[in-house]
Parts: sequence; structure tokens; C-alpha cells
Amino acid sequence: MKHKAEALKSDEEGAKVLKFILAKYSDQFPRPLTLRSTAKHLGLSVAYLSQLVSGKRRLTHMAANRISQSIKLSDAERDVLMMLAQDTLLGSRENSSAVNDLLKKSGVNFVNQDPEALKVISEWYHIAILEMTFLEIVLSPSVVSKKLSIPLKVAKDAMSRLEKLNLLIKTSKGRYLKNEANTIFAMSNTNAAYSLFTKQMIELALESVDGQDVAHRLINTYTLPIHVDQLPEAKKIVREFARKMLGLCKTDTSDTSLPTPSDVYQLNVQFFSLTTTEGKKEK
Repeated sequence: MKHKAEALKSDEEGAKVLKFILAKYSDQFPRPLTLRSTAKHLGLSVAYLSQLVSGKRRLTHMAANRISQSIKLSDAERDVLMMLAQDTLLGSRENSSAVNDLLKKSGVNFVNQDPEALKVISEWYHIAILEMTFLEIVLSPSVVSKKLSIPLKVAKDAMSRLEKLNLLIKTSKGRYLKNEANTIFAMSNTNAAYSLFTKQMIELALESVDGQDVAHRLINTYTLPIHVDQLPEAKKIVREFARKMLGLCKTDTSDTSLPTPSDVYQLNVQFFSLTTTEGKKEK
């Protein structure tokens, strides 16, 4: 019962964001403005929308996509909806300021950036452990150690840290579950923890080039000429691609339209200049 109450509190944070967005763009909805007309415009059932805005259900990727397609949102607002559906909000460098501003305006509570929280952000395996709760395995430090190829002590400490932060919950039957919704880390553009996390994921991608069979990975590189004025459109295309990829992920156990995940994958997107010195940081 404790787990249910804690999950409900987290879902209420997501409800705050959704209600803020719906109120902000209420002029885009048909009149008279009712729950039924709003749900129809968004392509959602009345019951589901009611549960979303009351904090009794969390946002799925499918619902987030439908809302994003039904309302003219900013890039930051679209990112927030998709991140809410993914459960954990790690503010990206690209939209961190706009995302954090939106969350604050929505009245969302942030996880304090104490050393333990920053550890979760900076060490890649914490996020991977949380996503492993959706796999058809019995999660334990030994399983985590084997699956992620990290020392057993590191796995034990990581799971303990996640429990302490209420991100990982152990049921009365001994099963580990990811706290059901929106854990929010406020990130700044210069956050060292996020920088370390990003670098670690890129390093893991490099290791996979020779360490994983091509049947189990996809790594393509493209070198292309582009004008700097086209960068906003290029970034928009990449964000849309990322949202579609998130739509393949099953994080709602009640969703029967997607198969139960068998593995945890990492999607990295890098797009950077090879020729210009403009915008580069001094070392």
C-alpha cells in the first residue's frame, strides 16, 4: 500500500504538467470546453484523460504522441511530455532551460541535487537498472552485475542508492519495481553530472562497435554539408525521430499493444560540426 501511495504522488506531478499545458492552449480546443470535447480532440478516452489530470494514471508514449500531434506545442513542451511517459526526466542540454522553466511554472517538485541524486545522474548504470525493472527477470544485485558487466559491489551500492532516493521500490514479495512515474532532475546547461553521463554513454557506444554483434546493434555515421541556418530544422527532425523511438518502449504494464521488453538499449544522438570553430568552448 505504501508503494501505491508513493506512485500516486509521483503521478500527480505529471498531472500538474499536463493540466498546465492544457490550460495554456485551451484556445485550440473546440467549444464548449468540456472534458469530453477535450478528450475527443486529443484522441483519448474521457476516462483516461480524467485519470491523467487527476494523477491516477501516468502518461503513455502513445498518449503523449497524440497530445503532441493535437496541440501546437513548443519543442520543450513536447520533450517534457515524452520524458514524462518515459518516467525519468533528465533535462537535456538542448532544452534544459526551457524544460526546467516549464516544470517550475507547472508547480512540479524537483529532486534535490544532493550528492546521492547527482550520483544517479552521473553514473550510467543507475538509469539502466531502473529500466531493467521492465524486463522479464528477477532483479537482484547479482543479475544487475552480470547483465551490465559491472562489479557486484557497484551493483549493490547502486540499487541501495536508488532505493534511498525512492526511485527503486522493493515489494513485500521481494520484487524490485521502478517508482511508477515522474522523477525529475533539474539540470542546468553546465551540469557536470549530466556531462559525465553523456560521455559514459558515448564511450559505451564505442565499445559496442567491436564488442556487440551487428545483429544486436545499429551504429551509422553520416558526414554531410549543411548551412548553420538549417540547424533548428535539423534538431527538430532528430527530436521527432527520438519521440518515435520512445513510442516503441513499453513502460506501462497494462499496455497490451507492445511486447514485454527483453533487453535495455541505449539511444545516443550526436550531431556536431567538424569544420567550424564558432560555438566551440575554450579548453
